[in-house]
Amino acid sequence: MDTLNEYRLEIDEIDSHILELFTERMALAEKIGEYKRANGLPTEDKLREEALIQKQAGNDRDKAALLREIMNISKAVQRRCYNIYIIGMPYSGKSTLLESIAPHTQRDCTDTDSMIEKKCSMSVFDIFQSHGEEYFRKVETEVLCELAKQGSCVVSTGGGILKSEENRRIIHASGYTVLCDTPPDVLCRAFEADMQRSRPLIRSSEDLEILYFERFKLYRENADLIINPQRKDALQSVLSFMEEKELI
Repeated sequence: MDTLNEYRLEIDEIDSHILELFTERMALAEKIGEYKRANGLPTEDKLREEALIQKQAGNDRDKAALLREIMNISKAVQRRCYNIYIIGMPYSGKSTLLESIAPHTQRDCTDTDSMIEKKCSMSVFDIFQSHGEEYFRKVETEVLCELAKQGSCVVSTGGGILKSEENRRIIHASGYTVLCDTPPDVLCRAFEADMQRSRPLIRSSEDLEILYFERFKLYRENADLIINPQRKDALQSVLSFMEEKELI
């Protein structure tokens, strides 16, 4: 019995060292995840992973299975820091959805337009008027990079953020997208009810409809989850999606 206890004590000590090394590895995995998000790199690199498993484990199935599981946990740790990007048309209910999500999460909740306004010390409308759309899109990408690096955010995005291929790459490498798929007639009613009408690219309901059909396909192609904000279960659909992705 003494011999068995000695073996167990040795195993306990080895397990303790393994857990220490595992903790160190997960901390590095988080740093790698931050770097990947900031640089628009995908979380998975299956070819590299399989090559590494072959190099480290060879034909030992147990070692290969252990390495594969550690890699899967590392990727899960990285994905837990993913952002949720709310995408869709102006007047589609993105800001309202953001406000509804906020009480249910510890994540930072923000929107790109507010960050741009703070960065430039002027409104989005004034930025368009003074510097043009190209300058606005440049600052928008800068803000998006900051959010991608930070991680663990829920972000309401500007209606045109997906126009840029670079923005699409950053978004998909750093989070999941939720599309507020609001019908054009509802968008137009919201526009007509907006007394400020400070959207630089929208001067009329006709402008809004044209923009909707121009962007409709782009939104859907880049959506991980599509909701109709008018439905009562819209918020629950988003929260369930976040829970499924281990983001709550």
